[in-house]
This record gives sequence, structure tokens and C-alpha cells, in this order.
Amino acid sequence: MLRIINFFKKLNNLNKTVIFTVDPTHLDEKFLALLKNVADIYIYINMNASSSETARVIDIKRFKRPFDVYVQKIPFRVEPREGLIIEIGGYA
Repeated sequence: MLRIINFFKKLNNLNKTVIFTVDPTHLDEKFLALLKNVADIYIYINMNASSSETARVIDIKRFKRPFDVYVQKIPFRVEPREGLIIEIGGYA
């Protein structure tokens, strides 16, 4: 467990970007806490389904050393052949 954490720390010191996704139900809570501590940005994706559509929101839980003020909740959608689309109108 500590070897993986040290590996991510070394990559961070080399100014490398690593993106990984985690299903928290499949990891030990201690290991998950270690991963969160190493991460520069920790986000959580929420999905709320209503009768007409599914609302998706990127929730920024923690952001180390941001350069400026940032939005903590970012609405988005996923379109076929286009990919991830940030809902700019959601900021107003």
C-alpha cells in the first residue's frame, strides 16, 4: 500500500499528471484515505435521476494550491460522438 502512495508522490514531484478513478466500495477505507491525501484534486461525480432526465455534477471536494477562485460544483452531460460537455449555463 505504501509503495503505491510513494510512487504517486514521486510522480507528483516530477510534475506529472496522473488521473485515476476509484470505486470506494471496492477499496479499504485506510487506503482510500491515503489516496485522497496524495491527490491534488479530489472530485466526486454525482448523478441524480428524475423522471425526465439525469443530472450529472462534478463536485470538487478538495483542490490543493488553486491559482484562483474555482466553482465547486460543475454540471455536465455526456453526448454520443462528442464526449463530456460542461454545462456553462450552470454557472449563472
